[in-house]
Amino acid sequence: MARKHDFDGAWKSILEAFEEEIIELLFPEIYEEIAWEKETESLDNVLYFPQAHLVPLNL
Repeated sequence: MARKHDFDGAWKSILEAFEEEIIELLFPEIYEEIAWEKETESLDNVLYFPQAHLVPLNL
């Protein structure tokens, strides 16, 4: 049987471990406004975009 790979898991772990540093790096303008003493909650959701909203590109 083929092995199923979890490519998302590694990224989620990195984001959870370094969330403050990542926000500070990517969004320095809002970093100071975040109440870091409050705990954050990781949601185990994936965003799916309906194909009906995709517009084909005519290149």
